[in-house]
Amino acid sequence: MAKQLRLLFFGSVIIAVAVFLYFNYWKDLISKPLDDIHMTNSSSDVVAFYVDVENVVQDSHELTVKETKARARELISTKLKSIYDTRKEQQYQHHKSNHAHNVATIPHRISETAFAHPVPPPVTPEMHKVPFHHTTDLTVHRGKLQSIRMLTTADLPTITVSGANCTALFRGDETELNKAGEFQNTYAKEGVEPMKFVQQASNCSQFIAKRHYAMWPVNHEEEDFPIAFSILMFKDVEQFERLLRAIYRPQNLYCVHVDNRSASDIHAAVHAIARCFDNVFILRPSIAVHWGWFSVLEPELKCMKKLLRRSKKWKYFINLTGQEFPLKTNWQIVRILKAFNGSNNMEGTVKRSVLLN
Repeated sequence: MAKQLRLLFFGSVIIAVAVFLYFNYWKDLISKPLDDIHMTNSSSDVVAFYVDVENVVQDSHELTVKETKARARELISTKLKSIYDTRKEQQYQHHKSNHAHNVATIPHRISETAFAHPVPPPVTPEMHKVPFHHTTDLTVHRGKLQSIRMLTTADLPTITVSGANCTALFRGDETELNKAGEFQNTYAKEGVEPMKFVQQASNCSQFIAKRHYAMWPVNHEEEDFPIAFSILMFKDVEQFERLLRAIYRPQNLYCVHVDNRSASDIHAAVHAIARCFDNVFILRPSIAVHWGWFSVLEPELKCMKKLLRRSKKWKYFINLTGQEFPLKTNWQIVRILKAFNGSNNMEGTVKRSVLLN
């Protein structure tokens, strides 16, 4: 019995050793590739080999990613160009059909090349106002504007300045600044008389087209964010008209107050310009404004009241004078005001009194 127990014990030990050797040595040796068994290189060479393989794989992956991104950008650019060309063709066909309809009402024949420029209607004593689109129903309003089109750079006037290097002027070049000063002194600008504006605004369609008023919003973000303006002016109709042209958009509202003490031809000119636009109106009765008195604030408050009666859809109110000019486009102003999110950016001064004993 004791002999059998010893044989069983030694047999168990031998089996345990065999299992141990299999799991720790023989299994790793069998699982290795044949090339690794016969490899005679040093361990550092083996490490370098695997590092090179990883670098090649990584470089290949980065190259594939770059090619994929470049291909995606190319596809997106092609798609955008296709959309732009389609919209441009649709706009051209729409304008061509409109011009053809307008020309058909004129008794004499006009060549096909005349369609490139709008043909102004004959001058009539009747004032044709530009309609103001209320944004009470945004879907209908947006549909109307979409049926026309959006504003493009082709709608803006092209101004060519001769005899001056504008880039150098903006850079503050002293030589170019002196040249510009000498040019202005030699060729002083002659102002436009107020009655000239009365004459030009007698034909509203021609006045708007010739002076390149922006009759469409730039995009739907600008369209959906109407702004109300008040303009208090008392002189220089030419400067006022330039300001109005710069800030004008069909979705905005404009209240204009002309000082009661201004000349009669200034009143006549501003009224003539305002009659061409349904969203521009004159505050009546006119107030005699005296600096430092309540009369400075009174026309502002009355303009606010008139603007709210006209429409409650505008988002912000901006008060201006006739001697100001914007440094931002209407769309840029819209994006700034949207960032304010209902707040205001106000500046003021605080006066402190010092008591001396």
